[in-house]
Amino acid sequence: MQSDWRGVMLSIRPRYAEAIIRGDKTIELRRTRIHATAGTLVVLYSSSPTRSVLGTAVLDEIIEAQPAELWPRVKDEAGVTQVEFDRYFENAARGYGLRLRDAVALATPTPLHSIRANAGLEPPQSFRYVTRSQADLLTTALAS
Repeated sequence: MQSDWRGVMLSIRPRYAEAIIRGDKTIELRRTRIHATAGTLVVLYSSSPTRSVLGTAVLDEIIEAQPAELWPRVKDEAGVTQVEFDRYFENAARGYGLRLRDAVALATPTPLHSIRANAGLEPPQSFRYVTRSQADLLTTALAS
């Protein structure tokens, strides 16, 4: 049903957000599980200093494992070194790799002031769920 639809807005460091848009990075790493299924729309928010929605992708799958087991499964697609990976997952019992596909850049990124004014949203520290109308407002400048 339409009312059950929800997407996910991920806050991602600019270096990684840009790599996802380019297609160089297809796994986004997380310490916290998001509750979403394959096919969920992912809105890519590039955090400071960019502070804009850069585009969207589609969640293909979530890989869950202990960090030591996760690394071999994601190392070629995560866009990080093993040192960065180990530092990020230090003291974490579980890790999550969000496999993304079909990344599309916005023709014009949606800046923070527009996110607040038009969609009525504050960007998340990590992630937040969004409604279809919020996702539409955030991504109205999608490239064709």
